[in-house]
Amino acid sequence: MSTNNFGQQFGTPPFTPEPEPSKGRKANKGREKSTRRGVNTQRTLFIVFAVLAGLLATLAVTASKPVTYVARTTVSVNSLAELSADQWEVVAVDPDFVEEGAYSGDDAGLLLSQVKDDISSKRVGPQLAAKQQLREALFIDAVELSTPLLPDERLISISARAGAAIVGTVRPGDRIDLYANVGNGVVGLLGSDVEVVMVSVDSDQLDAAAQEQLTNKDKNLSDLVPGQPIPGTYVLRVTAADVPAYVSADATGSIHLSLRGKSAGVTPGAVTDLITALCSKPGNSTGTVCRGR
Repeated sequence: MSTNNFGQQFGTPPFTPEPEPSKGRKANKGREKSTRRGVNTQRTLFIVFAVLAGLLATLAVTASKPVTYVARTTVSVNSLAELSADQWEVVAVDPDFVEEGAYSGDDAGLLLSQVKDDISSKRVGPQLAAKQQLREALFIDAVELSTPLLPDERLISISARAGAAIVGTVRPGDRIDLYANVGNGVVGLLGSDVEVVMVSVDSDQLDAAAQEQLTNKDKNLSDLVPGQPIPGTYVLRVTAADVPAYVSADATGSIHLSLRGKSAGVTPGAVTDLITALCSKPGNSTGTVCRGR
């Protein structure tokens, strides 16, 4: 007869063995560990999905925002220099920051080829600042030097007010005579049949633009100098022996330009003052001031 049947016969409740305490604690700990692992896994998955969602949102915004490619300098470049491949680059910018007239496009490769072809036979006109956007107007044709510089020739820049330079109408390729006024009305022929290689704004504007760039480094030269400025600085081709005379006249006196025609002859050279010049005119030699001169 079994124990359970005995208990039923004599009115005692059936015997049920109690679970071992150690086994119950182990089971509870196992369930707690399993629960914690599940919570940690859910938290990790939530973080991962949140990061992925943020990245996808960023990519979506970036992909939907239009960009434009521009060509710009990487360093400052001197006037009349050839722009080498390591001195400029093509970068993506916001369309709102593309300067007027700048080389730009939607395809970086095509823009790179276009600019490379356009400037291959040209020189820099006015000096370029670092990170300045490039445009066609900033370059001059290399052929504007009618012939390469000879061993005894130099390029030099001089200043002349617009009013003393045929109201600023002198342009690259023109040939001019130059007169220096040393003060007290004394004037002399400084140079004749001189080739104008390049024109730019007057020196005060260039100095002001340079000073502005020191305080506002994000400003480009095109932001500070008008697109079609009234000339005031002229780059000339002269002989090496004449350079000191031009430098002295530009530093201590004033220079006046006279535009030559294609068939102009030899310009007579002479140093004169106002009284001598007036007295040499017919009808003035008999005047009191001119007697004896």
